[in-house]
Amino acid sequence: MIAVAIIGLLLGVAMSSFARARRESRTRVCQARLREIDGAIARALMDATNVPALMSDPGALEGLIVPAYLRHMPRCPVDGAAYVLTNATVICPNAGNPACPWHSAAHVE
Repeated sequence: MIAVAIIGLLLGVAMSSFARARRESRTRVCQARLREIDGAIARALMDATNVPALMSDPGALEGLIVPAYLRHMPRCPVDGAAYVLTNATVICPNAGNPACPWHSAAHVE
């Protein structure tokens, strides 16, 4: 009986550590993807000739960065939703969602 209690205690500690490591991993993945998109936007805007039009149209900006600067548009690791591009700023689609470990205003600094 004592052995079962000890195993249960160890399992509880291991599961909480695993959950924390998973949250931290998702946070790092989300931050890395946001930086990747932000870098692609910066490179695209340096090369672009009509910057004001690109900044006002997120679809045009995404169309410019995906084939030339990114292979594909990264997605949020929490639910696979696409990141939002607004005025050359990248925002996590789960900003404000406590399920997302990077749920603050996930704008790249």
